[in-house]
Amino acid sequence: MRDGSAIAAFAATEPEAGSDVMSLRTRCVAVDDDYVLDGTKHFITNARLADYFVIFATKDRRLNYRGVTAFVVPRDTPGLSVGPPQRLIGLSGCSMCTVHLDSVRVPRSAMLGRLGQGSVVFRHAMLWERSLLAVLALGTMRRQLTDVIDTARAREQRAERSAGHPDVVRQVADIAGRYPRRAATRARHGDETGRRHAHAGTS
Repeated sequence: MRDGSAIAAFAATEPEAGSDVMSLRTRCVAVDDDYVLDGTKHFITNARLADYFVIFATKDRRLNYRGVTAFVVPRDTPGLSVGPPQRLIGLSGCSMCTVHLDSVRVPRSAMLGRLGQGSVVFRHAMLWERSLLAVLALGTMRRQLTDVIDTARAREQRAERSAGHPDVVRQVADIAGRYPRRAATRARHGDETGRRHAHAGTS
């Protein structure tokens, strides 16, 4: 995966476990030296293209996050299947699918980290997620700011171009200076918070 020859998908979200991902229902049951996974994952990015899936499953829902373990499962593992792309309102450039796990048997070596440490793996992955979401927001802001400036330059208001109007100049300058800094600050805060939580999970 480091050289780009393989693609992985992060399979945590489920039909009934979105924001509260640690309440997932996908089960992992120990059988001899293997684990058998059963459940359904929902809105999984890159599922259509993935060669490997990081699957989060619980041995006992009553344990909450302490019962969750992460497994690396190859796409061609018997019992793993990927549904058609799901319809999305936004994120048109992002392919998401449902992943079905029907008695998927994996060796103990497929475990990512230790048994019951899936929440730690999840939090470390979210550090990257926060940064990527901030970059996505900054890109959108930059495009919208460019559109605003182009429109202001082209539009005339009372025989005076909007681009030269003091109110317009002030508002555009405010957007250009305030929002990128705010987004960067939030991303940095999220990263530091995630690191503290991840450290606490390993202690």
